[in-house]
Amino acid sequence: MRQWTRVPFEREDSCMNRIVMIRTIDGYNGLYLLINHMKADAQALIGFFKDIIEIYCNTLYEGVPYPKEMSSYIEQLKKDLAYEGSKAQERDTKFFQDLIDNTPGAGTDQETYGFL
Repeated sequence: MRQWTRVPFEREDSCMNRIVMIRTIDGYNGLYLLINHMKADAQALIGFFKDIIEIYCNTLYEGVPYPKEMSSYIEQLKKDLAYEGSKAQERDTKFFQDLIDNTPGAGTDQETYGFL
């Protein structure tokens, strides 16, 4: 697996991910997942694994629901665009600005007394 990780993805005509089902020497099964950061972030990986686990459990156990359908990308995009300039955005911006303004700075290390 270390060798797989060391080989960079081709930038052109490449899916830029590698998903392999593995079985370890001690008998455990798992997934080896290598995805280029331009393709998926941590939140996408959480959703991916959540769906895999739900599909697996739905197949093996009674009463475990199949993952719900993904929401429409277009509908979500419309909601995101409607948020721009809305009162909700103003409220959120004020909340986070207040949070930033009232949070102490962080030094770069134990020897630094200044703030970033």
